[in-house]
Amino acid sequence: MDGDWYYLLRVYDMRHVDAVAIDSYLQDAFMPAVKRLGVGPVGVFTGWAGEQSLTGRYVLFGSESLDLLANLDRALAEDGDHERLGAGFLAADTGRPAFARLKSTLIRALPGLPRLHTPPSLVGRAGRLFELRTYEQPTHETHLRKSQMFVEVEHAMLGRAGFHGVMYGQDLVGDRLPRITYLWCYPDLAARQRAEEEFFGDAAVRSMFQDPRWAGIPSAIANTIIRPTPYSDL
Repeated sequence: MDGDWYYLLRVYDMRHVDAVAIDSYLQDAFMPAVKRLGVGPVGVFTGWAGEQSLTGRYVLFGSESLDLLANLDRALAEDGDHERLGAGFLAADTGRPAFARLKSTLIRALPGLPRLHTPPSLVGRAGRLFELRTYEQPTHETHLRKSQMFVEVEHAMLGRAGFHGVMYGQDLVGDRLPRITYLWCYPDLAARQRAEEEFFGDAAVRSMFQDPRWAGIPSAIANTIIRPTPYSDL
């Protein structure tokens, strides 16, 4: 796809916090407000395995406008419906906060790869899971080569194996840079295991890892399995 595209990933730490307020806020106030600004789809997920299992809220959305994402909170504060409908969350009692902490990551989409969407074969499928994966690189040079590897060859091989790509990008602002972040979707964990076996059993994949262009790209990999909330667009 032509032109830059950006994602904002917000991870709400919900440990020891009742999630009722944040779900009400995201569904009734936040999602309608950002869509009025032209942002969408909006994925909202609950941690299922990995960091903050069964608690954290992961909110992912994108835009071609970096300025819009950078000034999103200012625009939301000027939206009367957002402020009114979200008041219980935005101005929660400090003795009973609506979330513990918020971590944000700004991501630029890797060119030519799928942008935020649910793979058509999995739209509305009950039990579908998403996997948020990151690759941390030790140098900027290996970071750029790993990104190039995804664009040129690896994402297509992953798709053939059954890893349905939802988005791929390079982190611009956030923790543990330089880093690539991407999201997969699959029907269930058994499908994910089959995809992994298919991927590593593919002769073309073995050849890719032996290609001198991609040699010596060590990665620190982190995986988090997340489930869409009932009101998520994804």
